[in-house]
Amino acid sequence: MDENPLDTLAATAAAGARPAPVMMQGSSAQRVEAGQVHLQGSAAGVIRSQAARIEESAVALALAGAVDAQDSAFGLLVAREATLRESGAPLLVAGTLHTDKAQALVVAAGRVDGDVQAVFTWQSALALGVGLGMTLVGAALWWSRRTVEK
Repeated sequence: MDENPLDTLAATAAAGARPAPVMMQGSSAQRVEAGQVHLQGSAAGVIRSQAARIEESAVALALAGAVDAQDSAFGLLVAREATLRESGAPLLVAGTLHTDKAQALVVAAGRVDGDVQAVFTWQSALALGVGLGMTLVGAALWWSRRTVEK
């Protein structure tokens, strides 16, 4: 197993701020809160940590300072720094994103290093939002005229 390059940083930051490190292997939990979290072949509803290493696992919501993930899936990932290898999330928010074959619907990141397959860029999301907004306004106007005429 590779050594997490963020362990020292997380251990220092988490010394007084969070409970002891949590290691989960082949198990599940609704909520995990710790300075360091390591999931391997596990599932979690919510993770809050300074540093998280996620391997072959699924997480609904991850809120972390640093995330290192491989072959994992997230519902929503929010991190200051994220390293993703063959992982994905519908919504990915990160200050810095290092990636190798990451997939997402929407990516909001200050800096991206690597290959991300995003369905929506900010331009396409803006165009989609404007189109849906105009459709809803048009439908509301049509519906209000139709009910007034009756």
